[in-house]
Parts: sequence; C-alpha cells; structure tokens
Amino acid sequence: MLAWSHVYLARVLDEEGQLEQSKSEYQAALAVQGAPAKAQQAAQKELGDLNLRKSAERRNTEEEIAMNKSAQFATLLFAEEFFAVGPAFSAQATQQAPPTLNPEKNKRSRRSHASHSR
Repeated sequence: MLAWSHVYLARVLDEEGQLEQSKSEYQAALAVQGAPAKAQQAAQKELGDLNLRKSAERRNTEEEIAMNKSAQFATLLFAEEFFAVGPAFSAQATQQAPPTLNPEKNKRSRRSHASHSR
C-alpha cells in the first residue's frame, strides 16, 4: 500500500508540473521493501517516462535558445545594415525638393516648363 501511495502522489505532482518531487516519489516507491511487483513496475515505467519527457523538454529549451540567438543575430545584422545605409539615404533624400501638394504651384511649374521647351 505504501508503494502505491508514492506512485499516486508522484502522478499528482507530475500533473502539477513538479517533476523533481514526482521523481523523488517514484524513487521512494521503488525503495519500499516488500512492495507489490505491479507498484514497482508502475513506478519504474513512469519514472522512465518522466526522464524521457525531461530530456525532450531540455532539448526543446536548447532549440529555443538557439533560435532566440539566431533571431538576435539577424536583428543586429539588420540594425547594422540599416544604420550603415540609413544616413546616406537620408542625406540623398534631403537634397531633393519634396513634391508640392499645392495645385496652383504645380500649374505654374508646368507652364514654365512648357515655355522653356519652346
């Protein structure tokens, strides 16, 4: 009965995300002298499953870290390129006169171009 208590407590802890405590309970179930074979088998199997999940989570975390580092690197490259090109582009853009939104000025501009071309 004691071994099964450890197994069931380990399952509850596992569901709550308390993996280290869950692992300790599975190990405690395995350490009970005279425990039923089925309780020990359940503890052994679920302890193995827990270890596999923890290993997979660790791999996923490592992949996430690598992806974050790649994203940071790409952002730095973009920023470096933007700031290297940005001032030259801005200087070039400020040398050109902006288009006017005044229709009268546009008409006068067209007339002066027409008279110069004749």
